[in-house]
Amino acid sequence: MFDRDNPLINGFCQRSPRNMRDMIIILGIGSQQQRFDAVVNTHGNAWRRLGLKAGFLTNAKKQEGAAFTLKNQQKIYDKAISCLSLKGRTVVQLEDRKVHIDNIDLELMKVFLEIPQLGLAKAGFCCQLFAGRIGCIDVHNLNRLKIDPKVLEFDKSVKSEEIRNKRIAAYVVACRKRKCKWLWDSWCNFLAKRWPNNWRDGDHVSLVHYECLLGG
Repeated sequence: MFDRDNPLINGFCQRSPRNMRDMIIILGIGSQQQRFDAVVNTHGNAWRRLGLKAGFLTNAKKQEGAAFTLKNQQKIYDKAISCLSLKGRTVVQLEDRKVHIDNIDLELMKVFLEIPQLGLAKAGFCCQLFAGRIGCIDVHNLNRLKIDPKVLEFDKSVKSEEIRNKRIAAYVVACRKRKCKWLWDSWCNFLAKRWPNNWRDGDHVSLVHYECLLGG
C-alpha cells in the first residue's frame, strides 16, 4: 500500500506546482475521512471541471483555502521543494523533554500550515503525500490510537516561533512514534473495515489517493 502508492504520489506532487496544488485542494482541503470514496468519485473530477465553483468547496473556509492555494501555488511549491534538500535537526523543548526534529519535517509543516483550512493533521497529510514524511492523525486515529487530542492544537494567530515550533514538534513526534508508513497502511485498513460497502480492502483505499489525482 504505502510502499507502492506513496512514492507515485510523491513523484506526482513534486513534478509541478499544478500537481501539488491539486493534491492540496482535493485531498488536503476537500477530503472528508468519513466518506473518502467521494474524493475519487466526485471531488477530483469536480475540481478539474469547475475549479473554485466545485460543490465540495462551497464551505467558506474551504473556499478560502482553495483560493489561497490556487493564487500562491508557485510560491508554495518553491518553498516545499526547497525543504526537500534540508539537512540537520532542530532541538525543540516540549513540556516534559527536549526532542530533535528533522529540519525537513519542521519546515515542510510550516509551508503547508500557511494555507488557510489546513491544521496540523492536514498539513501532516500533505507532507505525507508530497514527500512521504510525517502523516495524518485525524479524528479516527485520535480515537483508535488513544492519542491526546491536545496534539492537534495549533493557534495560527500565535507569532512566537518558539511556540509554533513546539506545537509542530509535538505533532511530528506523535507521528514519528507510529511511523509514517504504518499510519498510512493501518488507516487504509481501518477505513476498509469500517465501511466495507465502499471499499474492497485497504489496498483499494490506498490506491484511491493516487487515482483521484490522476483523474482515474
